[in-house]
Amino acid sequence: MTTQPRRGAFPNSCARRYSDALMEIDPATLDANASYRLLTSCVAPRPLALISTLSKAGVSSLGPFSYFNGVSSTPPIVAVAVNPSRGGKKPTCVNIEETREFVVSLGLGEVSYDRIATLPWEASSRVRPKRVAGAPVHLECGLHGIVEIEGGTSLVLGRVLLVAVRDDVVKDLQADPRKIDWVGVVGASSTVRVSDIFERARE
Repeated sequence: MTTQPRRGAFPNSCARRYSDALMEIDPATLDANASYRLLTSCVAPRPLALISTLSKAGVSSLGPFSYFNGVSSTPPIVAVAVNPSRGGKKPTCVNIEETREFVVSLGLGEVSYDRIATLPWEASSRVRPKRVAGAPVHLECGLHGIVEIEGGTSLVLGRVLLVAVRDDVVKDLQADPRKIDWVGVVGASSTVRVSDIFERARE
Protein backbone atom coordinates (compact mmCIF):
# COMPACT_ATOMS: atom_id res chain seq x y z
CA MET A 1 0.00 0.00 0.00
CA THR A 2 1.38 3.42 -0.98
CA THR A 3 1.86 5.87 1.87
CA GLN A 4 0.03 9.11 1.18
CA PRO A 5 1.79 12.35 2.07
CA ARG A 6 0.70 13.70 5.44
CA ARG A 7 1.71 17.33 5.17
CA GLY A 8 1.76 19.80 8.03
CA ALA A 9 4.10 22.35 9.54
CA PHE A 10 5.78 21.80 12.89
CA PRO A 11 5.27 24.45 15.57
CA ASN A 12 8.71 26.03 14.94
CA SER A 13 7.97 26.29 11.18
CA CYS A 14 11.44 24.90 10.37
CA ALA A 15 10.21 21.53 9.18
CA ARG A 16 7.10 19.69 8.22
CA ARG A 17 6.11 16.07 7.97
CA TYR A 18 5.81 15.00 4.32
CA SER A 19 4.96 11.41 5.10
CA ASP A 20 5.33 8.87 7.89
CA ALA A 21 8.93 8.34 6.76
CA LEU A 22 10.07 11.74 5.49
CA MET A 23 10.55 15.15 7.08
CA GLU A 24 11.06 18.29 4.98
CA ILE A 25 13.24 21.07 6.40
CA ASP A 26 13.48 24.57 4.96
CA PRO A 27 17.06 25.84 5.55
CA ALA A 28 15.90 29.44 5.13
CA THR A 29 14.03 29.15 8.42
CA LEU A 30 17.12 28.05 10.39
CA ASP A 31 19.72 30.18 12.10
CA ALA A 32 23.34 29.93 10.94
CA ASN A 33 24.37 27.28 13.47
CA ALA A 34 21.39 25.01 12.81
CA SER A 35 21.81 25.36 9.05
CA TYR A 36 25.51 24.46 9.33
CA ARG A 37 24.78 21.38 11.41
CA LEU A 38 22.03 20.24 9.06
CA LEU A 39 24.10 20.56 5.89
CA THR A 40 27.27 19.03 7.33
CA SER A 41 25.29 16.08 8.66
CA CYS A 42 23.87 15.41 5.18
CA VAL A 43 27.00 15.96 3.06
CA ALA A 44 29.45 13.41 4.40
CA PRO A 45 32.15 12.32 4.57
CA ARG A 46 34.02 15.42 3.44
CA PRO A 47 37.76 15.40 2.71
CA LEU A 48 39.92 17.04 5.35
CA ALA A 49 42.36 19.40 3.64
CA LEU A 50 45.21 21.34 5.20
CA ILE A 51 45.61 24.56 3.23
CA SER A 52 48.78 26.59 3.48
CA THR A 53 49.08 30.18 2.29
CA LEU A 54 51.54 33.05 2.40
CA SER A 55 50.68 36.63 3.25
CA LYS A 56 51.91 39.64 1.32
CA ALA A 57 54.36 40.23 4.19
CA GLY A 58 55.72 36.70 3.88
CA VAL A 59 53.97 35.13 6.89
CA SER A 60 52.86 31.50 6.46
CA SER A 61 49.43 30.29 7.54
CA LEU A 62 47.98 26.78 7.77
CA GLY A 63 44.38 25.79 8.43
CA PRO A 64 42.09 22.74 8.17
CA PHE A 65 39.08 22.87 5.86
CA SER A 66 36.38 20.28 5.20
CA TYR A 67 34.29 22.26 2.71
CA PHE A 68 36.75 21.10 0.07
CA ASN A 69 36.70 18.97 -3.06
CA GLY A 70 37.81 18.60 -6.65
CA VAL A 71 35.33 20.07 -9.11
CA SER A 72 37.01 19.70 -12.53
CA SER A 73 39.79 17.61 -14.03
CA THR A 74 40.30 19.46 -17.34
CA PRO A 75 41.41 21.97 -16.29
CA PRO A 76 42.19 20.58 -12.84
CA ILE A 77 40.23 22.75 -10.40
CA VAL A 78 39.67 22.35 -6.67
CA ALA A 79 37.23 24.34 -4.53
CA VAL A 80 37.33 25.30 -0.88
CA ALA A 81 34.72 27.30 0.99
CA VAL A 82 36.26 29.61 3.57
CA ASN A 83 33.72 30.75 6.13
CA PRO A 84 34.32 34.13 7.79
CA SER A 85 35.55 34.53 11.34
CA ARG A 86 33.96 36.96 13.76
CA GLY A 87 36.43 39.63 12.73
CA GLY A 88 35.90 39.21 8.99
CA LYS A 89 37.73 37.11 6.43
CA LYS A 90 40.11 34.45 7.69
CA PRO A 91 43.86 34.80 7.01
CA THR A 92 43.64 31.93 4.52
CA CYS A 93 41.24 33.86 2.33
CA VAL A 94 43.03 37.19 2.70
CA ASN A 95 46.37 35.60 1.81
CA ILE A 96 44.96 33.89 -1.29
CA GLU A 97 43.47 37.17 -2.45
CA GLU A 98 46.82 38.93 -1.97
CA THR A 99 49.27 36.35 -3.35
CA ARG A 100 46.91 34.25 -5.56
CA GLU A 101 48.51 30.94 -4.53
CA PHE A 102 47.93 28.15 -2.02
CA VAL A 103 48.81 24.52 -1.33
CA VAL A 104 46.45 21.72 -0.33
CA SER A 105 48.11 18.93 1.70
CA LEU A 106 46.10 15.72 2.01
CA GLY A 107 46.23 12.26 3.55
CA LEU A 108 47.89 12.99 6.88
CA GLY A 109 45.29 11.06 8.82
CA GLU A 110 43.68 12.47 11.93
CA VAL A 111 45.37 15.75 12.83
CA SER A 112 44.31 17.59 15.98
CA TYR A 113 44.06 21.37 16.05
CA ASP A 114 46.93 21.49 18.55
CA ARG A 115 49.16 19.44 16.25
CA ILE A 116 48.52 21.61 13.20
CA ALA A 117 50.58 24.46 14.66
CA THR A 118 53.60 22.16 15.06
CA LEU A 119 53.57 20.47 11.64
CA PRO A 120 56.86 20.90 9.75
CA TRP A 121 57.13 22.74 6.44
CA GLU A 122 58.96 22.04 3.22
CA ALA A 123 59.44 24.18 0.13
CA SER A 124 56.91 23.85 -2.69
CA SER A 125 58.05 23.38 -6.29
CA ARG A 126 55.72 25.67 -8.23
CA VAL A 127 54.24 28.19 -5.77
CA ARG A 128 55.55 30.37 -2.93
CA PRO A 129 53.46 29.00 -0.03
CA LYS A 130 55.18 26.06 1.64
CA ARG A 131 53.58 22.64 1.92
CA VAL A 132 53.28 20.31 4.92
CA ALA A 133 56.29 18.00 5.09
CA GLY A 134 55.45 14.30 5.14
CA ALA A 135 51.96 14.56 3.65
CA PRO A 136 51.46 11.90 0.97
CA VAL A 137 49.67 14.27 -1.42
CA HIS A 138 50.11 17.97 -2.21
CA LEU A 139 48.19 20.10 -4.69
CA GLU A 140 50.01 23.33 -5.53
CA CYS A 141 47.44 25.79 -6.78
CA GLY A 142 47.09 29.16 -8.41
CA LEU A 143 43.95 31.20 -7.86
CA HIS A 144 41.33 30.61 -10.55
CA GLY A 145 38.66 32.78 -8.97
CA ILE A 146 36.69 33.61 -5.84
CA VAL A 147 32.91 33.60 -5.58
CA GLU A 148 31.58 35.67 -2.69
CA ILE A 149 28.48 34.04 -1.18
CA GLU A 150 25.78 35.76 0.81
CA GLY A 151 26.65 35.54 4.50
CA GLY A 152 30.37 36.12 4.05
CA THR A 153 31.61 32.75 2.79
CA SER A 154 34.26 32.89 0.06
CA LEU A 155 34.26 30.00 -2.43
CA VAL A 156 37.87 29.77 -3.58
CA LEU A 157 38.58 28.01 -6.88
CA GLY A 158 42.17 26.95 -7.40
CA ARG A 159 43.80 25.67 -10.56
CA VAL A 160 46.13 22.79 -9.75
CA LEU A 161 49.55 23.68 -11.14
CA LEU A 162 51.45 20.74 -9.69
CA VAL A 163 50.58 17.46 -7.97
CA ALA A 164 53.22 15.99 -5.64
CA VAL A 165 52.63 12.39 -4.52
CA ARG A 166 54.94 10.52 -2.16
CA ASP A 167 56.80 7.63 -3.80
CA ASP A 168 55.38 4.95 -1.49
CA VAL A 169 51.76 5.77 -2.40
CA VAL A 170 52.00 6.54 -6.11
CA LYS A 171 50.92 3.92 -8.67
CA ASP A 172 50.37 4.42 -12.41
CA LEU A 173 50.49 8.22 -12.02
CA GLN A 174 47.79 8.03 -9.34
CA ALA A 175 47.70 8.11 -5.57
CA ASP A 176 46.83 4.62 -4.35
CA PRO A 177 43.94 5.16 -1.88
CA ARG A 178 44.72 1.93 -0.06
CA LYS A 179 48.12 3.26 0.98
CA ILE A 180 46.91 6.58 2.37
CA ASP A 181 45.39 7.23 5.78
CA TRP A 182 42.33 9.06 4.49
CA VAL A 183 40.24 10.77 7.14
CA GLY A 184 36.96 12.53 6.41
CA VAL A 185 34.69 14.81 8.39
CA VAL A 186 31.17 13.70 9.25
CA GLY A 187 28.73 16.20 10.69
CA ALA A 188 30.06 19.30 12.39
CA SER A 189 33.05 17.80 14.17
CA SER A 190 33.12 13.99 13.94
CA THR A 191 35.69 12.18 11.79
CA VAL A 192 35.74 8.87 9.96
CA ARG A 193 38.68 6.82 8.68
CA VAL A 194 38.35 5.35 5.17
CA SER A 195 39.05 1.63 5.55
CA ASP A 196 36.49 -0.15 3.34
CA ILE A 197 37.38 0.58 -0.29
CA PHE A 198 35.62 -1.20 -3.14
CA GLU A 199 35.65 -0.87 -6.92
CA ARG A 200 32.71 0.75 -8.68
CA ALA A 201 32.06 -0.16 -12.32
CA ARG A 202 31.87 2.82 -14.67
CA GLU A 203 30.11 2.83 -18.02
